[in-house]
Amino acid sequence: MFRIILIVLVVAAIIMSIPALKSRAKTAIDPVEDKIAPHMSFATDPMKKVRTSDKESNILGMLKQDHIQGHKTPEPDEFKQWLKDRQVEPDGWGSTYYMFQKNDSIFIGSFGPDKIRGTPDDLLQGMNW
Repeated sequence: MFRIILIVLVVAAIIMSIPALKSRAKTAIDPVEDKIAPHMSFATDPMKKVRTSDKESNILGMLKQDHIQGHKTPEPDEFKQWLKDRQVEPDGWGSTYYMFQKNDSIFIGSFGPDKIRGTPDDLLQGMNW
């Protein structure tokens, strides 16, 4: 039984690491995932939070690099396009990141699991500008 599970995991890892296979498998996996995902949030949300927080840090790094190179910092209403231009994927719950500036700081936020801005589950990363 252990061998079967191991083989299934190895095959799944191979499929997910090859973009062409991943996109084909995604059409079969998505309906199953949609049914299972709501019941698995207790296990998946902590990892989504970690990945989302890491991505926010990366976005701040990209903004800082652009600033150093003399590029204009996007306004909050230009931020979605800025993310799209840099092919930044949505947060762990499928929402687009948002940006705001306050005083001399810039913040990147995620709506979090409830997908509503301004609630306690939002994830925020900021840095002095």
